[in-house]
Amino acid sequence: EVDQQRMGMLKLLREALVNATIQSRRPLHTPDGLSESRFPPPSHLRRAGYEHTVNIAVIGAPGSGSSSLVNALRHKTPKDPDAAPVGSTKTTLRPTAYALFGEGQAEDEDVIKENSQRPSGTQPAAETAKGARVRLWDLPGIYGASTMETACRDSGFLYYDAVVMVCARRMLQGDVQLVRELSRWDVPFFVARTKIDVDVRCEESDHKLP
Repeated sequence: EVDQQRMGMLKLLREALVNATIQSRRPLHTPDGLSESRFPPPSHLRRAGYEHTVNIAVIGAPGSGSSSLVNALRHKTPKDPDAAPVGSTKTTLRPTAYALFGEGQAEDEDVIKENSQRPSGTQPAAETAKGARVRLWDLPGIYGASTMETACRDSGFLYYDAVVMVCARRMLQGDVQLVRELSRWDVPFFVARTKIDVDVRCEESDHKLP
């Protein structure tokens, strides 16, 4: 039953992302003028041609399951060659884009790799699935930044069409601050609660439930 509920919520989130309005311009909440000088678009989005696609940021604390969510939304397993790397420690070191394919969309395997000669075992630089209409960006955690405003500037949240915040168990102080910052700039966001199955099993064990 827990797995069915989890898959149901995953399907709803995926449909919400896929059915978002596809625009060939910058999001309405994107800074301009003086604000843009304070919050310039990050280099990984500029190189990826963000103005012509829908870009969705997926962010969470290390170990929260944000990369696993990216894989689940794309129907990938960790063993798939084009899956996001996952682990109990910090595995997302640089912004990496993955194509999110809706109904009737064919997968384009032609991937632009900025750092094709990277050393073995290191995280690739920003990668984008060429021709993808909707991209999921797996981003490194931001909770080491001095302020949330600095984190938003460095990660370029204001230039994404939407942000998915991934939380395990409870929202951290950094999550709350990010919600406030995104709300201040009218950036659409989702909050995805992960590892519910782990909590359910713990409750069953603690209370000796069948």
